[in-house]
Amino acid sequence: IQATLRAREDGPFTSFMDYCQRVDADKLNKEIMESLIKTGAFFEFGTRKAVLDKITDGLSASQRAQKERVSGQVSMFEVEAESAESPQQTRTSPKRSANSEEEFSKQELLAFEKELLGLYVSGHPLEEVRDRLELFCTHTLSQLDDKRPEGEMTLGGRIEEIKAIQTQGGSLMAFITLEDLTGQQEMVIFPAEYERHQPQLVADALLIVRARYETKNKRTSLVVQKVFKIEDLDQQTELHLQIKSDHVSERLLSDVKDVLKSNRGSSKVYLHIANGSSSELILAGPSCYVELSKSLRDRLKSVLGEVQVKILSNGEELR
Repeated sequence: IQATLRAREDGPFTSFMDYCQRVDADKLNKEIMESLIKTGAFFEFGTRKAVLDKITDGLSASQRAQKERVSGQVSMFEVEAESAESPQQTRTSPKRSANSEEEFSKQELLAFEKELLGLYVSGHPLEEVRDRLELFCTHTLSQLDDKRPEGEMTLGGRIEEIKAIQTQGGSLMAFITLEDLTGQQEMVIFPAEYERHQPQLVADALLIVRARYETKNKRTSLVVQKVFKIEDLDQQTELHLQIKSDHVSERLLSDVKDVLKSNRGSSKVYLHIANGSSSELILAGPSCYVELSKSLRDRLKSVLGEVQVKILSNGEELR
């Protein structure tokens, strides 16, 4: 950092190569350069992918410039640069390379930041599924820091870490650290569920899980009961609306239909008309299929009430 600040006293850097030539070569190496590039230190001069491709050329230019400074010579590059534009222009006009628009994926960029800085800077890997988490989850992970709810909960996020171990009986189980937009929680997956979902249980996987607190040998753990991949849920989810037969009215059904038709999508909608111990199941027509969202769920709850709106995936209730 000090070497960079000293070099910058002569004016702003105008390109990645300019940086390499002006900073003391003894302070630069491939590992340092990769870390600076991956965390976005050279965003003015191109995408991280484009600049990363120039590391070898940059380090070579740095060594040449260092030797020329020692011998009191001026590099040919500097001569050519000065003949093409004035020193003032060079100091104030950063240039992006022709291929500067090629870039790593958003997930890769965030992984670089987490690995090298210990935190996300330009975003969060779960931002793209924020609406899915709000729709399916009953709790955020940070809410579990203050209290341990009874019964099953629906939680979601990204597997930050997973550790599989062998039980005394020879079966595999796992401990996972799940991360959402609010925090992290460690969870236990016992052998039966681990064997069923092992292909999905990998680092960085985006999941919705059903879990509950269980106490064994005076130790309380958050135990995973079911696992769902977020990317599969849009194709597998259904909306189930439960209505007591004595509450059915033309006005109620009209209100429900209006809400459904204002959120058209591909998820099927089922009406359960309950009459005592029996229930009549009705599949709504395609014109009432919906795009599931938190706002849709909230609007239906305002019409039908909390317990009358359920979201299922392959027959399993998500919330």
